[in-house]
Amino acid sequence: MKDLLLTLTQKTSLKQEHITNILKLLDEGSTIPFIARYRKEMTGGADDEVLRDFELIYLSSKKLLERKVEVSRLIVQRATLSDAIKRSIDEADTLRILEDIYRPFKEKKNTRATSAVANGLTSLANTLQTARLTKSEFQIEAKKFVKKRCGIVSRCH
Repeated sequence: MKDLLLTLTQKTSLKQEHITNILKLLDEGSTIPFIARYRKEMTGGADDEVLRDFELIYLSSKKLLERKVEVSRLIVQRATLSDAIKRSIDEADTLRILEDIYRPFKEKKNTRATSAVANGLTSLANTLQTARLTKSEFQIEAKKFVKKRCGIVSRCH
């Protein structure tokens, strides 16, 4: 929450106490027109245009901070989070920059090839690629391999 308050203070012209009050009012379900008309004393006299701009900045900043936490967690799960990467994540000021940092660590989409590799079919693919066997010999070899993997050939086809 401190990071969010600091970010909002830097990105808007509002004082920190007014930012805290506006966030409290928004969390309570108050609308921008209501806040602008009836809670001027809490917002430093901010009009509805300033409050709408503030709300957009607030929502995007909140989303960015949440995504930073998520990206850090995901990188820790998949790789080692170095100090340089952590610093880059902390310094990212847009979602696009953050996603560019995360891209090399992002899990690839599951394709048939990745599924085959996960199921241990790499050696069968290598056999096919070397073309040492005739088509019938390869089919016999593949059936042995499939039986070995699944136990029931008809369900594996």
